[in-house]
Amino acid sequence: MPFAPQIREEREPLNEAGLYDYALKALGRHMRTEAELKRLMQARVEPDAHGEAAVQAVIARLKERKYLDDQRHSPRPTHDCGRRIKSSRRVACATTCGRRVFATT
Repeated sequence: MPFAPQIREEREPLNEAGLYDYALKALGRHMRTEAELKRLMQARVEPDAHGEAAVQAVIARLKERKYLDDQRHSPRPTHDCGRRIKSSRRVACATTCGRRVFATT
């Protein structure tokens, strides 16, 4: 028996204040890069120049308050990548981390 497709209700586009609250909640769940957050917010605003301006204003406000920082976010996963993995996956992980690790047999 096939299931009926679910129909999503269309959400009203958010204004700048609503978009800022949405961004804080998204960052509260887990740390995101600027590009990820921008992609999420663009789905919640009108696809015109006013919506893009609101997204840019919210990103600038988050950077000003130091809630959004790509430099602080990016080194964390690569810093201890080689230390945790003790198997053959270590070579693949090390190449993505930017370090050279030679596999031992």
